[in-house]
Amino acid sequence: MKLEDQVISLELAKRLKELGIKQESAFYWVQNDFDDPALGFTLHYQPSYRTDYSAFTVAELGEMLPAELWVEDKGVAYPEFINLGLGGWEVGYNLDSKKNLRMVFGSNEANARAKCLIY
Repeated sequence: MKLEDQVISLELAKRLKELGIKQESAFYWVQNDFDDPALGFTLHYQPSYRTDYSAFTVAELGEMLPAELWVEDKGVAYPEFINLGLGGWEVGYNLDSKKNLRMVFGSNEANARAKCLIY
């Protein structure tokens, strides 16, 4: 499996940085050439002096997502992670009654968890 399939996409990494998520992770999307942004970004094991964004892993996002949510007048909601096979992942929170509060879709588990954190 490629590393790109195990971390969040560049677009989600940018959004999490915009939202103020602390930029500490095992991997980073680093701009290839500061003078020529058209050269894009690649994954690295450490940040650089150039523009970079944390490329969070599934495990790192698992630590960020709450283990449970209290929903006023409804009770406690717990996280649910559904592997759709080759079709991606759904992540969200369910109430004790098994009613979904909100499920988000991602092409990989890391992207789905990032979208859930953003929501």
